Amino acid sequence: MLSEYLYRNPDLHSLDIGANSFDEAGLQSLCSSLQKHGNIRSLYLWANSLTVRSCEILGTWLESDKALRTLNLAGTGLGERGLSKLASPLSKHKSLQSLNICSNKIGSLEMRLVARVIQNCPELFQLDLSHIEFTDLGALNLAAAVTHSEALGYLNLDYTRFSKTGLNYFYHAARRRQSFSWSMMFHSQSGLSKTII
Repeated sequence: MLSEYLYRNPDLHSLDIGANSFDEAGLQSLCSSLQKHGNIRSLYLWANSLTVRSCEILGTWLESDKALRTLNLAGTGLGERGLSKLASPLSKHKSLQSLNICSNKIGSLEMRLVARVIQNCPELFQLDLSHIEFTDLGALNLAAAVTHSEALGYLNLDYTRFSKTGLNYFYHAARRRQSFSWSMMFHSQSGLSKTII
């Protein structure tokens, strides 16, 4: 039992339970155990399917947590309704430094919520948005968030898709920021990999 494992390891700082097919009851039990443990700094939930209710459960735990530094929600099926349950808790989290939400379907509406997190999460330094297809409006929202964020220092955009207009929005916003870096890797029509930093 995971709850017993956490109980027996009070000094545990990192927990990787990716691809474990958690249902809502399982996530509720996990979050209760995490709250009692109170010392997890890195939580990896990648490739677990998160429902709206799952996101609400996770958000409730995030509101009370004070230790988390890294959260990985890659490939968890986040959409607008799920992100809406997480945006406020993430924005207010006092210690979160790294967030991975790559490989999720994040459109214009969802990117507005991500932008809110970028602008308001006080310690968020690193964000992974790789493998996401951006609309022009989504790129504009991201560009505005990058411009106004005081904490964000690194953004991973590997294998994302931008139109020329969307990429232009982001490129000019990133250039206005000091002490900021970003990575974008993609395949050109010739099949060659390119990296922009």
